Amino acid sequence: MKLAKQILLVIFFLLCAFILLFYLTVKVNPPSVNLSDTTNITRTVSKDSVYYSGNNWLKKNEYGMWEMYVEGPAFHRGYINGLLSKEQVVKQEEIFIGRLDQMLPGKIYQKFLLMVIGWFNRNLDDSVPLENQKEIYGVSLSASEKFSFIAPNYQRILNYHAAHDIGHAMQNMNLVACTSVGLWGKRTKDSSILIGRNFDFYMGEDFAKEKIILFVKPDSGFKFMSVTWGGFTGIVSGMNEKGVTVTLNASKSGLPSGAATPVSIIGRQILQYAGNIDQAYKIASSYQSFVSESFMIGSKTDNKVAIIEKTPEKTTLLLPTENMITCSNHFQGKDWTNDSLNVSNIRENPTEPRRQRLLELVEPRQNITPVEIAEILRNRFGRNGKDIGMGNEEALNQFVAHHSIIFNPTKGLVWISANPYQLGAYVCYDLEKVFAEKGLKEKKVIFEKNLIIPEDSFIYSVEFKELQFFKQTTEKIKEIIWNNGKESLSNQDLTHFSKSNPQYYFTWMMLGDYFNSKQQYAQAIFQYKLALKLNIPRKNDIVALNNRIKECQEKINN
Repeated sequence: MKLAKQILLVIFFLLCAFILLFYLTVKVNPPSVNLSDTTNITRTVSKDSVYYSGNNWLKKNEYGMWEMYVEGPAFHRGYINGLLSKEQVVKQEEIFIGRLDQMLPGKIYQKFLLMVIGWFNRNLDDSVPLENQKEIYGVSLSASEKFSFIAPNYQRILNYHAAHDIGHAMQNMNLVACTSVGLWGKRTKDSSILIGRNFDFYMGEDFAKEKIILFVKPDSGFKFMSVTWGGFTGIVSGMNEKGVTVTLNASKSGLPSGAATPVSIIGRQILQYAGNIDQAYKIASSYQSFVSESFMIGSKTDNKVAIIEKTPEKTTLLLPTENMITCSNHFQGKDWTNDSLNVSNIRENPTEPRRQRLLELVEPRQNITPVEIAEILRNRFGRNGKDIGMGNEEALNQFVAHHSIIFNPTKGLVWISANPYQLGAYVCYDLEKVFAEKGLKEKKVIFEKNLIIPEDSFIYSVEFKELQFFKQTTEKIKEIIWNNGKESLSNQDLTHFSKSNPQYYFTWMMLGDYFNSKQQYAQAIFQYKLALKLNIPRKNDIVALNNRIKECQEKINN
């Protein structure tokens, strides 16, 4: 008995030593800054709800989107960013952690995953430029302490900049399935460059509700705008004053072996410091990325659009052969023809069918306008206009977009979609005019009213109401499945659900999973077989459906 106690004591101390060593290994210290510089910085709120501090300001426009302007050196503008948008910083983290609870039920698994991410990110600060570290640290001072059980504020906010990378490398969570197109010359009405893109990064319906249109005047590099959210200083969609645009499209990646530079930080470096495609390529090549990514780069100076295709090992430049270029979620350059990951990605996932659908919609057209780009980005059908269900990943519009955006770098114009998804109005901004509005202290319209693209009439349709019911009920079914079928939906709701989105395979797959959780195996098999008759964009879902049918049949036989 005494020996057993001694062994347990040794195990306990070894475990404590491991935890301490792990903490010291993964702990990331903030950069050295002079915190006294923030002593006299305060936030004022005007009577019409404009938040301002010095020349910096934040306000919400009539379309429900936040507009923010910040300027100055890295730590200062980061601190101001967090100070002005502290409610959004806290809210977005609450939504992010809440979504983690939904996707990864079980505290033990969550803690393990966070430890794994912490291990991957243990040297993340060495891979992020000091300027970006200081800016992120400034923002993190407005983060909530209630999530300190995950990590200190700075370490958390820094790690969130790599969440995109870790998420699509560790697990095929279907979080990121973006599509973009660049057009110029005879393809557009006035020969201007037009770039359209859907940012299909889905962290739940609430995540996109507080999007921020950010305008930044840094103390070095170029002024730029981006679409972002509270606490995030990286770039997923943006344009600078030189007419360089940056949009990111994820590609299939292997598991990272350790920390590297998050792709959103690479995008930020390009946007802040590149004046043309060649400079963008040199910047991208100077960093090792976590994961594989396509950077679509538009350039007013070059009068064209190109794609930087980057893996952790290699960076290549795909130049256009005509006045059009398209991008989904795989690499297109000749360097990747025999790359095993890229080949399997094209074969098993919906990235090429979605790109082909984009070509169907674009190729027959000439003299394309921003209104037509919006129409294309909103298209919800599959190839040849086939109804493949609302939300299918072979469609351009999957009803999950955080934002949709259209650039005209030739004229310095940008259109950003208001909620929901890409169905709301596309609100237009003229960068030169917005940057003249520093020091705003009262509400003022800063977008171009005469250039707004109206909302899609689809949001007033019966189909859209059915889509909303479908999404809400899907979440209920997932909860029931996670709770092993302890709760139930009414027969009326089940029937309504089956009719709300009948051409979408996932409708029947979810119903199959529901009945499976209820141990109603014959009914589950029936639903799974209905799903298999429809368009299924991912090969692994076909395999999963067949495996579930087999498992249900075995349970019936036993």
